[in-house]
Amino acid sequence: MTDRVRCLACDRVVADHYQAKDCDSCGGWQHRGCGDTGLSKYKYSKLQKGLVTHEFTCERCKFLSDSSHSLPIPIMESTSEDVNPTASHAGMLPSNRFLLK
Repeated sequence: MTDRVRCLACDRVVADHYQAKDCDSCGGWQHRGCGDTGLSKYKYSKLQKGLVTHEFTCERCKFLSDSSHSLPIPIMESTSEDVNPTASHAGMLPSNRFLLK
């Protein structure tokens, strides 16, 4: 990790000596204390020593993977106005003056 990496939650630099965890989905980094990493100081020290594993998904990736955020595309039924918009206005029918005889 270089000094140019920014925390996903606070946008501050995540340096090598900071306690941070990378997102399992996007690979971005977040400070242990920013947002909800689920890491206590104790668990972080165990993680650094390789004694435990810890899955972490950042808020952005959680949001993107949540299917309830997808917007449904409405299906509209066609009406006679869609086909011939002038037909329903005051009983008017389209002009026949452009029809060839």
